[in-house]
Amino acid sequence: MDMPLEMLGVQTPKGTLIHLYNVEGERRFTLCDRWIGENARALALGGNGRQVSADLADCRRCLKAVGA
Repeated sequence: MDMPLEMLGVQTPKGTLIHLYNVEGERRFTLCDRWIGENARALALGGNGRQVSADLADCRRCLKAVGA
């Protein structure tokens, strides 16, 4: 399934699921309202390495929020 371009996957500090966040949004919280715990400016393509493709997201709440 293809995700919208403004979505990226990220792991939160305490967890193993891959969540989604909106690159064009606030970047402090995932779509399921979990705190990302990272400098918001660092969360972009080519950032610190915690970002992954949105296609790898496995958080059900994030996927539901994006309509997947």
